[in-house]
Amino acid sequence: MGKLIQICGSAFTGSTMLDLMLGNAPDAFSSGEINSWYRPWHSDNFKIMCGCEQRPCPVWIDLQDVPEDQYHISVMRQLSVNYVIDSSKFLHWIIDSIRWASANNISMVHLLIWKNPIEHAYSHWKRGRSLKKWRKRFIKYHRRFFEINIPFCAVNYNELVKYPQSKLSDICSIIDMPYFPGKERFWEKEHHYLFGNPGVRKQVENRNSFIQSKVNYPKDFIRIIDPLEKNIAEDDSIQKIISVLKRKDVSSQNQKDNAVQNFQLKKPYPFWYY
Repeated sequence: MGKLIQICGSAFTGSTMLDLMLGNAPDAFSSGEINSWYRPWHSDNFKIMCGCEQRPCPVWIDLQDVPEDQYHISVMRQLSVNYVIDSSKFLHWIIDSIRWASANNISMVHLLIWKNPIEHAYSHWKRGRSLKKWRKRFIKYHRRFFEINIPFCAVNYNELVKYPQSKLSDICSIIDMPYFPGKERFWEKEHHYLFGNPGVRKQVENRNSFIQSKVNYPKDFIRIIDPLEKNIAEDDSIQKIISVLKRKDVSSQNQKDNAVQNFQLKKPYPFWYY
């Protein structure tokens, strides 16, 4: 049976881009944030808007009525792919997906993508979100993720966009997926993913793009970088999380065994699941 690649991470960390990079292969399928189709939380989630821009999408005509617990296995069977990538991120969905994969004899790998704190804070700031919200989300997500005790490897977004070839090659080695030169150019393939980052969607639609490795911060944000860096450096909660993420980096030695070991969820699940 095939392999399910779950891309986890807090909001605005590049999960859609990593999803599509890994899905850029003939035997792989990028799902995007498929949980939002089955468990809609926004009005836009009630309509399939596939990344291929076809209306209706020929792929989703056959998939849209598949039950959620059969989604991953159905993609593998109906589309004849060996890898399904799912960047839903929501921890409830991840827990349920582990149960479904186990029931269907699907192996899994969990990749936890994260951004350097300043850039992650900026991703919230430019969308009008408060910096307090960035910190709260970052800490809450990672604490809960670690609480589940899922085997995982961490992917630093900033390193991925700076060194896409080498970093993606390391990731592919971990998940036993063939790497080929140009795999990072995800916009060259017609994808059928749902939801996710609208900026990445535009890159796919244009079919002619590039990977931006450096962010040009506006003056208003530059003025607050120094005190923000000081606060982050002195924040024990943030630093402890970053320490774990660096230790689990996908390019570190002996990470493959940690990422692909057999894993069984133990009940009761954490209180926030219910």
